[in-house]
Amino acid sequence: MLSHYSLFSAGGVLGYTRIRKGKAEGLAGVLPAILWHLPEAFALSGSTPFFTVVDLSTMFLGGLLIGASVRWMRDKLKVSLLVLWMASDTALSVLFLISSPIYSKEEIPFSPYVPQQFFAVGVVMIGIMNVVLIVILYYFFRKVVNL
Repeated sequence: MLSHYSLFSAGGVLGYTRIRKGKAEGLAGVLPAILWHLPEAFALSGSTPFFTVVDLSTMFLGGLLIGASVRWMRDKLKVSLLVLWMASDTALSVLFLISSPIYSKEEIPFSPYVPQQFFAVGVVMIGIMNVVLIVILYYFFRKVVNL
C-alpha cells in the first residue's frame, strides 16, 4: 500500500507540475486505484511479478493523469474525489484492521497474504489519510484566512 501511495502521489506531483490535461483524463486516472484494490487484482499483483509491475506502473500513470487535470477540475469534483478516496481507504483499512480474510489466501487461493499481515497496513493507511487531511485543511484555512 505504501508503494501505491508513493507512486500515485509522485505521478500526481509530476502531472501537476509538468503536464496539462482535461477533466476526462483525470477521471480516467482514478480507474487504476479502483482496479488494484479489488481483492482478486490485489492478490494477483502480490503473487505475480509481471502484474506487480503492471500494478505499480498504472498507479503511477493514474496519479499522473489526476495531477495533470486537477487544475481544470471544479472544487466540487476535487472535494468529491477526496471524500471518495478517504471513504474507500477507510473501509479498506477497517477490513485490514479486523484481519478480514477477503484479501487473503483463505478467500483467494493464489493470494500470497494471510489476514494477520494486514493489521499494520491498516494502521499506516489511517495515519497517511490523517496526514493528508491535516495538510489539506491547513492549506484551506490558510487560504480562507488570507482572503
